[in-house]
Amino acid sequence: MTTYKKTWDECSLMMENYLGDKTGDIEKRGLVWEIYCELCSEDYDKMLKIANILFSINKEYYSEDWDVPADKKKSIFDIGLELHNKGGKYHQQLCFYLAVNFISNDKRLKSIEYCWNGAGDWKF
Repeated sequence: MTTYKKTWDECSLMMENYLGDKTGDIEKRGLVWEIYCELCSEDYDKMLKIANILFSINKEYYSEDWDVPADKKKSIFDIGLELHNKGGKYHQQLCFYLAVNFISNDKRLKSIEYCWNGAGDWKF
């Protein structure tokens, strides 16, 4: 089963639409505004690499305990370090929220939190 991933353009359009809807939660709109203003297609591409790594894990192997094979976890960790070096934990947080809220709704993306533990200031 293929997991649907949105493109950078689709993610941007979703954010624009969310920001245009003034009935939503103001704090969530603030977070979406920060993502929209500060992230770029390069950040999206890095998070898409992570999504593809996680989505390649056989669902029978994957569990709610966020089991991620060591080699895949290292690849995800290394991308987290790159993002941290670019903009610190704050930048990582924006990228994480981009992935889990806009790239896909696949629950495997939540394991980024676990895989990034210790990548810069990121703590799980």
